[in-house]
Amino acid sequence: MKKKNLFINSNVKENTLVAIVVRNYKITSRLDITSVDEILQTSILSLKKNDLVRPHKHNLIKREILGTQEVWIVYKGRGVVSFYDVDNQFLCSKRITKGDMVLNFRGGHGLKSLSRKMVFVEIKNGPYKGSEIDKVSIDS
Repeated sequence: MKKKNLFINSNVKENTLVAIVVRNYKITSRLDITSVDEILQTSILSLKKNDLVRPHKHNLIKREILGTQEVWIVYKGRGVVSFYDVDNQFLCSKRITKGDMVLNFRGGHGLKSLSRKMVFVEIKNGPYKGSEIDKVSIDS
C-alpha cells in the first residue's frame, strides 16, 4: 500500500495550510510540493544515472517576508509530530519515520522521538534571531 502525503489544514482560518507530511515513497521525476507563494519552495527530484542539474547560481533578489517556515527531514528513526492551529489549538498528531519530510508553514508544531536515536535535518528561512526572539511556546 502506497503511503499518501498528509495535508494539515487550519480549523479556524479557511483555506489555510498549516503543514504537509510528505511520506517516503518512490518518485520518478520531479515533485513540486509547495505553491509558488510559500516562503520555502520545496521539491523532490529523482535523477537517473548521468542526469544533470546544470551548474548554476541564484541572482541576488531582495525579498520581503513575514514569518518563518520550517522543514524536517527524518534521516534516522521515527517520531510523532504534533500540529497546532494558527490560534495555538491542537490539531492532530502524525507518526513519521526515516525518509519522511514535514513542511511546517504556519501554526505550531512539536516533535517527540519514538526511537532510541532519532536524527532529522531542520531547514528554515533565516536569519534566525534565537529562541527568545524567534519562538513562542504553546502550552499543551
